Amino acid sequence: RGAELAAEVAQAAMVRLLVPGAGGRPRLLEYLGRGPLRGWVGVAALRVALDLQRRQAPPVDGEALLEELVGAEPDPELRHLRSLYRAVFREELQAALAALEPRARALLRLTYVEGVTLAHLGRLYGVHESTASRWLDQARSRVAADARRRLVARLAVSPATAESVARMAVSQLDLSIARLLATR
Repeated sequence: RGAELAAEVAQAAMVRLLVPGAGGRPRLLEYLGRGPLRGWVGVAALRVALDLQRRQAPPVDGEALLEELVGAEPDPELRHLRSLYRAVFREELQAALAALEPRARALLRLTYVEGVTLAHLGRLYGVHESTASRWLDQARSRVAADARRRLVARLAVSPATAESVARMAVSQLDLSIARLLATR
């Protein structure tokens, strides 16, 4: 859908920027000249594209996805821990995501929910792709470490069980992040 999506985004972006909205003024008048106009319009077009994709995406059924993740786990110990601590894991992962700084949370959302590539992230933030990759890895690591710490502290389990819980927190982390950020 590359060309079709591009044409749809271009049309919707022109409408959003040039047609007077609720305030009776075109959004283009909000541009303050603090950066290149091309970048400002590019960000507006990216937001239009993400809105269009969001509207067309099927709703995420969190419970069904969680059941699938629990059932698909090859390690029986992790499968048991996942089913036992499912709600606690979700709460602590949400808390770990909420504790992230806004840029890290946005990077995770753009990558896992919207499917934005590292090259596009780099252009969006005005940095090299490798820098965007480093930022993404750091955000993932922070979420994993914080979720692990929160789980172990909340459950007050033995060291052996704590290690299993920590493995549970890290395994399938990407899918859990995507699911939680998509439902916000």
